[in-house]
Amino acid sequence: MGGLRVILTVVTLIMLALWAMAPWLASRNPSVQELVWIPEWLWLIAMLPGAMVLILISIGSSSRKRGLCWSLAGMVPVLIVAGGVWKREWRPDRPGGAGDRGRVVFLNAQDPGSEEAGGILDAIDDCRADLVIVVNPGQSLASIWRSRIRQEREGAGSSASGTAAEWSILWLSHVLVASPHGKVSLRTVSVREGIRVMRVGPSETVAEAIGLSDILVVDLPSDPTLDRTEILAGLSALLEKQREESGLRADLVVGDFNTTPRTVGLEEVWPGMSDVYPGSGSGWGATWPRERPMIRIDMALTPQHVDVRRLSTFDPGDGGHRGLVIEIDP
Repeated sequence: MGGLRVILTVVTLIMLALWAMAPWLASRNPSVQELVWIPEWLWLIAMLPGAMVLILISIGSSSRKRGLCWSLAGMVPVLIVAGGVWKREWRPDRPGGAGDRGRVVFLNAQDPGSEEAGGILDAIDDCRADLVIVVNPGQSLASIWRSRIRQEREGAGSSASGTAAEWSILWLSHVLVASPHGKVSLRTVSVREGIRVMRVGPSETVAEAIGLSDILVVDLPSDPTLDRTEILAGLSALLEKQREESGLRADLVVGDFNTTPRTVGLEEVWPGMSDVYPGSGSGWGATWPRERPMIRIDMALTPQHVDVRRLSTFDPGDGGHRGLVIEIDP
């Protein structure tokens, strides 16, 4: 039993060390960046059997103090990793906001066809958004949405959606924005080297509804062989240059980051901004793959002065990503 305890303790501590060092190792050597793509809940599941066996065989130890020490050797590493799951991957469900909260909905639609666009619009409609941001909307989403609005304005109604006829829709490049409160502007910040950034400028009425005046939409490369730390560093440098040259501002940076929350460099994308989910997440936070989400690669970053009350996900019914619903106290 003593030898088994030592083996189980060593294995558990090695896994804890790998979990803790994964972000650093991935940033230093891109060839092992798969370590940081392993979700923390999977690390936890891998550690649990050995830790449980260690605790069980330690309970019957002839020395109570020794048994307690061995039990702690199995329990503490599991609790540390469980804390990471709690912080970055799963949070208790928060109640949905009342009417005084602004709602921003984000989705990477992955270029749906005309047959899939209607269901995606229905899912977006169910979110009761004040501002919708869709990257990669495809060729059909905007036209079908406008057609629905036109039908409602003409009094024909729509059997598939309750979308308000007042919605304003703008589609530029790879980003679509829409709001029922007024017009929204779009400006390209960058489309170079696979780093795509757009600036969303809500009108005064939209900004009042959502509590935000400047929003950046990010869509980063999805190629898993690329160095994610280098990509985030490139995004950070690009945004810093824009701040210096054109006074670029942002109350929210949202998008498909195509990386995980523990990737080195995420906290430096915009100084003073941090991942919203640890403080405001509600429920399971993973967004990919849509059918059985395992990892959180769609994220929102905000500064401290933006009061995000709830961040949850929704299933658009098609594509590879789940969407985000960000509830903000104006």
